[in-house]
Amino acid sequence: EMRDDESQQWAAFFDAWQREYGDAPVSVADVAARLCNCQTTLQAAIPDALLVMRDRGVGSLRRSLGRHLAKRAGRVINGRKLVFAGEHSSSHHKMWRLQPVNGEVCEVNEFAKDNKFTLNFTP
Repeated sequence: EMRDDESQQWAAFFDAWQREYGDAPVSVADVAARLCNCQTTLQAAIPDALLVMRDRGVGSLRRSLGRHLAKRAGRVINGRKLVFAGEHSSSHHKMWRLQPVNGEVCEVNEFAKDNKFTLNFTP
């Protein structure tokens, strides 16, 4: 039962993530900063596992969030798969994105010099 509750919390968190970021790549640092500083849907959906870390500060939250995302990489949650999207070209923070799982494959090919991303969509 505890496991189900945790799964539901993460599903709600990734739904909020989808509303906040769509399927764009985002860094753990950006997500952690928003969870600490902004009143957002994402913050309202923070799983219990991250609440304690948030209270300890953005650094603790960033490390914990990174571990939790890595643990959930490749899992399909509500029709979207959490995938590693490389590293930010200047900060080298790990990037993550929610990829739709509806027969459409979207891959991050490279990081452009201006920190924008080149995405290739293949049906």
